[in-house]
Formats: sequence, structure tokens, C-alpha cells
Amino acid sequence: MKRLLTFILSIFSLNTAIANLSDIPLVSAEEVNKNRDQYIVLDVRSEKEYAAGHIPGAINIPHTQVKENLAKIKGWENKTIVVHCKSGYRAGIAESVLQSNAINNVAHLEGDFKGWEKLELPLDKVN
Repeated sequence: MKRLLTFILSIFSLNTAIANLSDIPLVSAEEVNKNRDQYIVLDVRSEKEYAAGHIPGAINIPHTQVKENLAKIKGWENKTIVVHCKSGYRAGIAESVLQSNAINNVAHLEGDFKGWEKLELPLDKVN
């Protein structure tokens, strides 16, 4: 029964994230790389993933901790917050949390981190 409930909640979360993602504009990796000063890149992957390689200047707040960091994120209203994860699922969840808390200066990184890597754009690592 617990597994069934977990499965149902996962499906609901995915549907909510996808529905909200459709309202979020996409920003290309090339655009973010070219005009970094116009964006705050929010990497919602795990700390371990971030340490292994991330977009230079990206701020790491795992998707499970976005809600606890809303006060910090609300202070970024002067720039577009470009959210990404590895492939889009966790970013969609984070974007849903941001939207439901009246943070509307949000965009989604087209292709997410996989797309950034595929284009061979710069990466930083935590030593």
C-alpha cells in the first residue's frame, strides 16, 4: 500500500511539474553562456552532482531545498532565474514551487545540464 501511495504521489508531482513547466519560458544554453550577467543560474541537482561539474557561477540549491530557501531566492528579483537539473524533472518541481510562491522571474534552461554538456560549454568543478 505504501508503494502504491508513493507511486501515485510521484505521478501527481510529475504531472504538476510538467503542467507548470509549460508556463515557464525556455532560455538557450548559448544565450545564458553569452549573457551570464543577465541571469542567475539555479542548479537544483544534488550537491554531489553539482560538485562533479556545474555551469560557472551557478548557485546550487537541490530541488528538495528550494522551499526552505525562498527568502534568498526572492532577493533575486532583478534578474531572470534560469533553473536546470540533469534532464528537467527536478527543475520542473522547483519551478512549480517558485511559481506557487509568486516568484515569476523564472526561465528553464533549454536542454538542462545534459544540453549544456552536449554543447561543450564551460564547466566548473568543486575541488
